[in-house]
Amino acid sequence: MSIFPKVTSSDVDSNGAVFKANKFPVRFIMNNPITKPLGFAEGFYLYHFKTELSKNSLTPKYLYMRAEFNNAKDGESTRFITVNEKLPIGELISKLHVRYALTRTNTGYYYMLDTDYNNSTNIIETSGEKTFKVNLNLYEIQVL
Repeated sequence: MSIFPKVTSSDVDSNGAVFKANKFPVRFIMNNPITKPLGFAEGFYLYHFKTELSKNSLTPKYLYMRAEFNNAKDGESTRFITVNEKLPIGELISKLHVRYALTRTNTGYYYMLDTDYNNSTNIIETSGEKTFKVNLNLYEIQVL
């Protein structure tokens, strides 16, 4: 899945360079592309895998995502991991991905972040009376 953020004028310095990725939060609010065509709907492409699921199957389809920020101004890519710590290369590889579980019921297709995968502490779920919010924190790679 590719996510394309919208960088605004408040996200660049006086020379027009985008701030380093760790200097500002990036938020992606999922929208239904039918009801809000100009909203962010990249996650809906997960449903390309729907033919691989049977109704009410107990086994979900697992999909994996990794994140990187591609700076169009200077061509540099910044990769992200799921923990905020310096790791040796051997351990870094196992922290690059977030896992989604795609399921199907009688009422439709659903996906959710797998909070059990990779001992995830970067996924924070909060709910209110009428809202449910998930924050997925990703961190710039730091290598020992």
